[in-house]
Amino acid sequence: MNLIKGITIKNVKGHSNLSLTFKDLVANYVSIFVAPNGFGKSTIAQSFKSLKANKLELNKDDFFENKVENIPEIELNIILEEAGQLKLIANPEKNELKEYLYTDVITSLLTAKTASAGGPVKYAKMAMKNIVLYDSIPSKVGFPYDIRVFRRSSKILSKHYVDLKELLKDTENLYLIYENYSLFNGFYSKKRSKKLIEEFYNSVSEIGIEASFVYNEHGLTNNSDFIEICRIVKSFRRIEQYYSSELELVLTILQIISVTALKKSELKGYIKRIQYEKIKVELNEQLEIFNTTNRTIKAKEKSGKFIVEFLSPNKISNGERDVLSFIASLTLFKIKINKNVGILIIDEIFDYLDGGNLLVAQFYLAKLIEELKAEGKFIFPIVLTHLDPMLFKNFYLKRQRIHYLRHCSYREDQGITNLLLYRNNKDDLSDKVQQYLLHYHNNNYVFTDEEKTILNFIEHRSSYSFYDATQQELEKYLNNQEYSPLMVLCATRIMIEKQIFDLITDDNSKEDFLSTHTTNKKILFAESKGVNVPGEYYLLQPLYNDGLHLNQNTSETQNKIISSYLKLNNHVVSSILQRLNEQTSFILQSR
Repeated sequence: MNLIKGITIKNVKGHSNLSLTFKDLVANYVSIFVAPNGFGKSTIAQSFKSLKANKLELNKDDFFENKVENIPEIELNIILEEAGQLKLIANPEKNELKEYLYTDVITSLLTAKTASAGGPVKYAKMAMKNIVLYDSIPSKVGFPYDIRVFRRSSKILSKHYVDLKELLKDTENLYLIYENYSLFNGFYSKKRSKKLIEEFYNSVSEIGIEASFVYNEHGLTNNSDFIEICRIVKSFRRIEQYYSSELELVLTILQIISVTALKKSELKGYIKRIQYEKIKVELNEQLEIFNTTNRTIKAKEKSGKFIVEFLSPNKISNGERDVLSFIASLTLFKIKINKNVGILIIDEIFDYLDGGNLLVAQFYLAKLIEELKAEGKFIFPIVLTHLDPMLFKNFYLKRQRIHYLRHCSYREDQGITNLLLYRNNKDDLSDKVQQYLLHYHNNNYVFTDEEKTILNFIEHRSSYSFYDATQQELEKYLNNQEYSPLMVLCATRIMIEKQIFDLITDDNSKEDFLSTHTTNKKILFAESKGVNVPGEYYLLQPLYNDGLHLNQNTSETQNKIISSYLKLNNHVVSSILQRLNEQTSFILQSR
């Protein structure tokens, strides 16, 4: 199994040391790295983007604290089927990753360019970078295969030779020949092999086609090298269409062996050219399907290169731009990968796609994995995102793993879930749950034993005891410990309402505030009484309004818990809650 155990990045962008460990970051699965903005996703992307052939080379602005004396480094702990467990280092002096891995990063192609408005006036203009798929277009290489040569060589066998032209245009088949070149070419060039082939043809002429196989029982078809070549040829794609008898199989193999009369470098050149022609057609078909601009966006040959040129950003929608560039970037990765294992970092591209384009992007990523897998390659596709990973559940990424990068984890709390579900009952007890637990109240309500049994929430004797428990979960959240997201949302709403309650000076208005339903209406009521409600309180409303309203659908409840966790992971939200916690004090009574 090919498995990444850990990634450590030092002195890149905002991080002196960013260390990540994994249990199930497996090749050929899409690994979704979920982290809030500000965590370090751009640090990961920039580190891998800065890898050169023999070193890690950062731009000056990407050094930690902008100090070049802070030496950058990537340490990759990985297990490879072919090499075992490895610790690979890349820094300004070396790049050990390149020996085993091909790495690439897909990010936005938008860039700012300086433009002139006439005279000395300059302004910034957004532009799209072109994608160079081939720095030089592969040359056309003659291929020494012509079925007519074989058919003219023997009248007896003429009708048994099958034209292999299309079979030998399949790059996967040619790669098999290339990877086993020494076996094919060695057999072709050995005197003993040539003699066996000659004896085979003579036996066909002298004693007939059927008898020739009896004669060759101890000859060509019993030769160990020929048997191995036969095994390889039988694994070719669509090979079964090219023979219907043992004779036709032998003749097909002999034709394929003749292909290796080409030098290995010439064979590789031919493969590259076929691959180029195939990619040129397929990519332009894909770009045409998803191009709705009514303008030509296609890969083309230009100045000896093969490139994709994009329109100016103001002539193409953001979603269309991103999905077209993503398809082209995946094609570039497929062309460039020169190792059996690759790491592909996808830097927040999915975050800005709408539903349809997100579907397209996932489809082509899954397609790339399968195509490389068919070629015997392994790929670690890593998607960097701050999105709720539930967005990916219903699309094409069936083989995926979610990795939360923040150094804490959430806890599913069945007690608070049961409490939130109970308030849907619309009875006297659910009214008390609403009034004294899920909203702030200055009176400490003590639940009876019967009420606690009904609620199945017996660890909290009173409303103040519940407030205390929510504060404890908030403290865990703020200290990067395992916490209950739903309890933190309760703490958030209770703190906001207490802060507003304390700002109301009139006792009658305080009572009216407590009897007002929903936090939003409470805030509007307080403002009508002259209370200046901080804008941050409005900002937090979607956080608890969505997360604290559950129904009996288990899947939806699970989604809301995960969604709440991701929202709480935002560093702006955590900063607001930190200030709110510092400003709020409770006079809590004994449980």
